[in-house]
Amino acid sequence: MARMQLDAQAMETCIICYDDFRGHDEGVKCGGSEHHFLCNECFAGSVRSSMTDDLSKQDLRAGRLACPFKTFPATEGSCDAPCFDDRIVATRVDAPTFEEYLQVRNKLVEAKLARQADAEMERKVAAAVREMQAEGVEVYETTKHIVDNILTMRCPRCKMAFADWDGCNAVYCTYAGCGCNFCPFCLKDCGGGVKFGQRQVAPVGDDAVHKHVQSCKNAQGIGHNNDGRVQREVWNRIRKQRIEQCLKEKCSTVKQMQTVVEKMKPHFDELGLTIRVPQGGAGASKATAPPPPSPFAGPRGSKQCRPRCRYGVGCYRKNPEHLQTYAHPADADWEQENAKGARSSRAGA
Repeated sequence: MARMQLDAQAMETCIICYDDFRGHDEGVKCGGSEHHFLCNECFAGSVRSSMTDDLSKQDLRAGRLACPFKTFPATEGSCDAPCFDDRIVATRVDAPTFEEYLQVRNKLVEAKLARQADAEMERKVAAAVREMQAEGVEVYETTKHIVDNILTMRCPRCKMAFADWDGCNAVYCTYAGCGCNFCPFCLKDCGGGVKFGQRQVAPVGDDAVHKHVQSCKNAQGIGHNNDGRVQREVWNRIRKQRIEQCLKEKCSTVKQMQTVVEKMKPHFDELGLTIRVPQGGAGASKATAPPPPSPFAGPRGSKQCRPRCRYGVGCYRKNPEHLQTYAHPADADWEQENAKGARSSRAGA
């Protein structure tokens, strides 16, 4: 009688398949107050099923298996058990399944990092918009170009940034799938690349980039046996020239150039760069040929006249179509439109 009672106490009913099982080895109990029992087969099936849930549901469980009676978020009647320990899962499923089970957490980490990256990008975009509104588009774009394309050294092909180089001035990009051979001074892409089956490019002493470096005007006199100081001096001289040229090309006024230099001064000082604001050269590359004479611009009294541009002397638009469509203070029909309005007023009176 006592043995029958003991056997009865040892029997457990699986909450999924409702079959009865005897002994701890036949299944797993959750750690909640009601100790819900799952047979080994149903437990393994629950593990596999949990891995197919979308990431939002898996994130609520932190990528772990929970009791089937546990809800997220917890509701009335929900099981109060914690998620199953990894050691329990490992003993109830095969090795490939357990490995895949653990990979779910890696996916959750990747998804979390992606969300954080998106949020950070939105923050940076919002900050950039505020900065652009406060400083002006030209100052912002000039500063960004200097930081991204001059102060930051990049492979001319894949645009991957690199911190420095030493020894030979024939540089090979080691970024996966690139292998570009280039000159670090003039940034000429000399060809080359990672061949199929190679993990990285194999430098060759007589290839195109070595031949180019021997003739590049920026690399003359540097040689191979140096500790990098001469290279940094040359690179800083090139940076200085490019920055000052960028200021002339992208800024319309000397004041804009001064604003960019003052803003970037901590970065310039750190690199040992002394940037001179070009005088009288602002917007040199932006100068465009004057628009062709307007067919409407005739002598005063001409009947042909265009509507006035609402911005008047403050108009900054250079679009030829706009200049053809609307009269501006420098156009003859600017005054004609005014005179026409005056005549209409007198006629109406």
